[in-house]
Amino acid sequence: MKPEKILYAINDIDSEFLDEARAESAPKHHRSRRFAVLIAAVIALMAITVTAFASEEVAGWFRQYFSRNVENGLTPGQIEYLDEHEQIVDESQCQNGYDMKLKSVLSDGYTVYATIGLTAPEDITYEDLKKLWGSDIDFYDQNMKPCFSWMMEVCDDMDGLENTVDLFFELTPAEWNSGTVLTIRINSLEKYIFDAAYEQQLLETKYADQDNIMFTDEESARIHQLVTLAEGPWEFTIDLGKIKTEVLELIITPVTVQTCYGFKEDGTDLFEEVTVTSFILSPLSATIQTDADYAPDFASGGRNVYVIMTDGSRIALIPNIGGGGAQRFRTESPIILSEVDHVLLADGTKIMVP
Repeated sequence: MKPEKILYAINDIDSEFLDEARAESAPKHHRSRRFAVLIAAVIALMAITVTAFASEEVAGWFRQYFSRNVENGLTPGQIEYLDEHEQIVDESQCQNGYDMKLKSVLSDGYTVYATIGLTAPEDITYEDLKKLWGSDIDFYDQNMKPCFSWMMEVCDDMDGLENTVDLFFELTPAEWNSGTVLTIRINSLEKYIFDAAYEQQLLETKYADQDNIMFTDEESARIHQLVTLAEGPWEFTIDLGKIKTEVLELIITPVTVQTCYGFKEDGTDLFEEVTVTSFILSPLSATIQTDADYAPDFASGGRNVYVIMTDGSRIALIPNIGGGGAQRFRTESPIILSEVDHVLLADGTKIMVP
């Protein structure tokens, strides 16, 4: 997974399950539940990449965004797809001196991308804005049901100003979402601060030579701080009613493949066979459905799933989230379905286009 592609929030996973998963992955020290939740924020925030764009124009934003993911640039077919499917919105709202503009939206019916330009007061620096954290943002449909998952990046808009950035959102609607309208509601803008010096001080003094450490709520709150820059809300609606949904079903006869389901004591992967019953590919995403009762891992240990095009080039499928025997992916760049030759799984299995 590329570091800038970090999932910010998952609405469909039980919090106790997440806590258990984090606890199992902790190498030595055991933190409190609050710390476990916040440390995930640290990892995600550290991984946010500041992205530079060469143009201030709204049109073509996604063309420039995806072009950084491929070594040889986008193909003419990919450029044409983005130009045809990017929806220019250009809608602005201002609250407490912070102006936000929903610039454009891109979706294939399964994955939704949205770009919001942010202009802060002149005394707010770029160092403040690149630490923005998505702890007070909601995404929901017209029935107030949340999206399955979402991710946010803070991007340099390259306008030369310290107080402006672009906020890039990736939304994954769920099966329970209905209709064609999604709402992005930013309730407040918060900056995340990690006080590493204070944490180290505690580890060297109060918790020195201890293996099982549980910070107090007060200590955790000081180590992981959320500072409110401005109260909102800023609210934007995305209309997906005009989206043209294109899909390619690759599975006619079920295919048995190997997936990872855990790790040995030495850290190597444990594999088992599952049966792939459906593989739906769309220009910006993919979903693999299996007969397993869990979300199988198709891309562990640095391996990837690739879509191989007819010209021999390949496009990586980046794991998103899964459940109920399914694994979802997002694409590193748009896939032109008519140019797909086959999909190459991590175990070497080739799934050919029917």
